[in-house]
Amino acid sequence: MEPSVTERLVKFLRDQGTDFVTLGKLSALPAELKKQITPKGRFGANVQKTILPYLGDALILKRGSRSTYLVLKQGDEDLLFGVVAARAGKSLGVISRSIPFKKDDFLATLNSLLEHGRVRVTKINKSGGGYVPCLAPASGLPSPGLSVSEEAFLSAFGELEWTRAFVRICDLRRRLGWPRADFDAMLRKLRDAGTVQLHAGNVTTQTHSEIEDGFVDENGYRMGNVTRNA
Repeated sequence: MEPSVTERLVKFLRDQGTDFVTLGKLSALPAELKKQITPKGRFGANVQKTILPYLGDALILKRGSRSTYLVLKQGDEDLLFGVVAARAGKSLGVISRSIPFKKDDFLATLNSLLEHGRVRVTKINKSGGGYVPCLAPASGLPSPGLSVSEEAFLSAFGELEWTRAFVRICDLRRRLGWPRADFDAMLRKLRDAGTVQLHAGNVTTQTHSEIEDGFVDENGYRMGNVTRNA
């Protein structure tokens, strides 16, 4: 069966290696997809109105400080955690640049991530007459409220699974926000039990940080995707 427009839009975001793009960047959509979306009109005439029918369970629109973004639907903390993970070690200014958050929402969400132990300050740089923190995902620290359990793992897997035939391990890792050792141990446990199956996947469409957030098995093979066995 041919993928729906929503599924193709989700794939477009995944192929870009991001959970969001500005509406302006949708001009890079494949020509045949644009024609499928607007068979009787011009795609660029009003992009926001054009894609409204394809929003809902998988995709939403979010306003940033300057632009409107097409975003893979998820909680604000998960969305911002993914940004921090992709820009790990960068300054607060770099992390806050070109993201689907207004200033007050960004600060509130970031403070919540810090309070829950999902994000940490790696260092503080001097900048002009002030000081700028650099941030990264927390490592080796449990996240309050995020149970390290098989139930939590499979619940997060199910939230990502329905929009595609497989789930990227980097997406699952970032959504859960577990310490790396705990996530890897659970992935091995479910693999060995036959609950899930790991696949190499196509890393050419992934960023360096997404590749690093994959999984390396006992034989040194890098795995990028995971599916659930029937």
